[in-house]
Amino acid sequence: METRLVFDLKDILGVRFLCQKCGAGNIAPPGNWENIPQACSHCREQWFADAIQNQLMERFRKALEELRKTNNGKVKILLEVADPRSWGGSILRRLD
Repeated sequence: METRLVFDLKDILGVRFLCQKCGAGNIAPPGNWENIPQACSHCREQWFADAIQNQLMERFRKALEELRKTNNGKVKILLEVADPRSWGGSILRRLD
């Protein structure tokens, strides 16, 4: 049986960046998305090395920010993701 998670854009607490080199993570909360990390704070691995990647991350940030603010009353945008346990589950943990 497949489990999926569905959530509203306003439910997003932040965007988590997980370093593939050392496993350390950074989170950019909604009010601080201007400061998307460019490198790992632990091992200093550069995550977005070229201008195209930086532009894509900036567009992603702006689009998500604007979509969270916008409500035309006609449609509700929900994201649907696979249950993280289906791909390892190491990221699914309580963060408080």
